[in-house]
Amino acid sequence: MILLDTHAWIWHLADRSALSQPAQKAIDREYEIERTGRGPTIAVSAISVWELFLLTKKGRLKLSVPPAAFVTNTQRDTAMTIIPIDATIVRRSVELPDLHMDPADRIILATAAEMGWSVISRDGRFSEYAVAPVVW
Repeated sequence: MILLDTHAWIWHLADRSALSQPAQKAIDREYEIERTGRGPTIAVSAISVWELFLLTKKGRLKLSVPPAAFVTNTQRDTAMTIIPIDATIVRRSVELPDLHMDPADRIILATAAEMGWSVISRDGRFSEYAVAPVVW
């Protein structure tokens, strides 16, 4: 299972060419696994949904569909699932070293670490935490 950082999620669905080759290959592998009947194998944190709505509201992100439709498309993709934020993830995000002060990124990292998943992100600071494998 892999967790997509917010930008990786958006690019995966809206502009796949923005993803690195290793990121594209990792996502493709998960789709192959999902086709065997294992169920969703690609995750997005609920904090990424929050970021998506916030970025579009502020005009910093333009999508070809409204953000609600973007989320619906994610939910309809049988390989993808949206992971809720629970108290364990929140606690773990606060316990991370103070290398990265973006709360959304800390939640994404904590989710990957808690679940034992790799995270797909171009953010080089993610690797500094060494709590989850980073693919880019």
